[in-house]
Amino acid sequence: MNEINKKKLVIKTLLEKEFTDLYESKYYLGSWCFNDLLVLDKNLKANRVHNYHWDNKDKFKKDFAYLDNLYNKILANSTKIFNNLHNLERDERYWRIILGPWLKFFIDVLFDRYNSIETLQTSNKNIFFNIYKYSKDEIVTDHFHQFYETFVTDSWNEMVFSECIKFKEIDYLEKNIYLKTKIPKSSKKDYLKKIYIFFQKRTPHLFTNITTVSSYMPFLTLLKLQYKLKQIPMIVEPKINLKKININNKKRDALKLFEPKNDFELFLTDQLKKHLPKIYLESFSKIRDFSLAFYPKNTQTIFTSTAYQANDAFKIWSAEKVYQGAKLYIGQHGGTFGISAINQTENHQIKISDKFFTWGWNKRSHKNVIPLPVLKLNKTKRKYKKNGNILLILGCVPRYFYNFFSMPIAGQYKNYLFNQLVFLENLNKNLLNKIKIREDVSSRAWGWKTESLFEEKGFKNNLDNKKSIYKQLEQSSLCICTHNGTVMLESLSLNFPTLIFWEKGHYEIRKEAVHDFDILKKAGIFHDSAESAARKVNLISKDIYGWWNSKEVKTAVDAFVKKYALTSKNDLTIWKNNLEG
Repeated sequence: MNEINKKKLVIKTLLEKEFTDLYESKYYLGSWCFNDLLVLDKNLKANRVHNYHWDNKDKFKKDFAYLDNLYNKILANSTKIFNNLHNLERDERYWRIILGPWLKFFIDVLFDRYNSIETLQTSNKNIFFNIYKYSKDEIVTDHFHQFYETFVTDSWNEMVFSECIKFKEIDYLEKNIYLKTKIPKSSKKDYLKKIYIFFQKRTPHLFTNITTVSSYMPFLTLLKLQYKLKQIPMIVEPKINLKKININNKKRDALKLFEPKNDFELFLTDQLKKHLPKIYLESFSKIRDFSLAFYPKNTQTIFTSTAYQANDAFKIWSAEKVYQGAKLYIGQHGGTFGISAINQTENHQIKISDKFFTWGWNKRSHKNVIPLPVLKLNKTKRKYKKNGNILLILGCVPRYFYNFFSMPIAGQYKNYLFNQLVFLENLNKNLLNKIKIREDVSSRAWGWKTESLFEEKGFKNNLDNKKSIYKQLEQSSLCICTHNGTVMLESLSLNFPTLIFWEKGHYEIRKEAVHDFDILKKAGIFHDSAESAARKVNLISKDIYGWWNSKEVKTAVDAFVKKYALTSKNDLTIWKNNLEG
């Protein structure tokens, strides 16, 4: 005890603020220990926060390649193991569809948490931690969606960091405080779903040769497409609601998915047993029976845009149908696709699908990647208001790393937001009263005090999240997109005056897209610094209309939209032909 007290206490998560005194005087494992960005900045400057291992971009890319290879190796081994566990004879693609999303997320997330502990231990031996009580049952989630909602919470990460500390044999004190994971509850009105599911289950399995689930299309567009196809859409997904199933420790202890080659992989073998959601082990048979009973029995083609990841019932059913010979088609569901240097989920979707429909871009190395007109983006043209507002659109990421995208991760979000302040500080003063800042609502769910930052810096009156983005556009003369996402594509496809900026390194663009952004940059639409973007706004503010309708800008926008937000007057017919083909 006396020896430990001579060492430096390291705070693991924001949750520990509730458990320890003199919070400000401690040392912190990472930026996720803060939700107040100004307090985070203060502690970073005081060197009280451990350096984040993936601030090194070369390491980020190298680790991505290593973890992707590891994932594929484990997945290949899992095929035989899970077939034996569930008395099945299925191929690797079957288990990639079902198990793949969780396995990839988990391996990457665990590596990040492990590396945070390991790099701290390497750089500073004179440390110790407090560890709080938790049970094995609290670690295991029921299914992927529950895992996805949980692994960005402080309580879940407290447990995982504690597992790392024990494995690495770092000094710790065990505290008599019990941790409990807080799984967010769905806000959806379940009674409406129940009514539709009641009808859906009693609809004969007719008109389902092409089954559409979670299409990511506007409802009216989906109905029009289904009418052309003479099909019935699966509008509501079934809710998995089985009685509590106990953990089978005997099966879990015997689970060995691969031979470890280093310390992290040895740690991973142990954690896979502890974290594998019940749906892939204890409750798999029941969920499989439920899925096959609920979804159409005779489908030949399956289309989805989002169910491939979090909807375990859909994944099991679609994997069964694909194994029997059905085709799986997946549609792009948002920005970053075709643009981001690294997009983990894009790689997965292309691998599991017979056809992957993009919003206009192509991938020569994959013949199953097919560009189609976008059915998701709003087609109602928005007239920009002369001398209207300047709408600044913010993005957001969780406080913890959660996925391999080329974007700011974890505490790098502070740099992203401070970059927005640099933009505002470089605007002409007479333009500041026109600025409306649209905060990403996810920032609150992920624990960031984004709103407080802008209030603290004097922009309280500029915050505006009460209206829909379309209402905001109608009151604006210019939309400023600050991250690689859907809003950027939507604004450009609407032919709404748009300016894009992000700092070099924040959103790395793949080689195939660099030329397209160079064209936008030459036209003054894209900027790779806040200062450059502000200068452009200052320059065009008196005649945004004239700038936007110049030949150079129109040519650049048309070319970009054609590749990344493609539209067509015959969009439904084109989609019908591709779904039937």
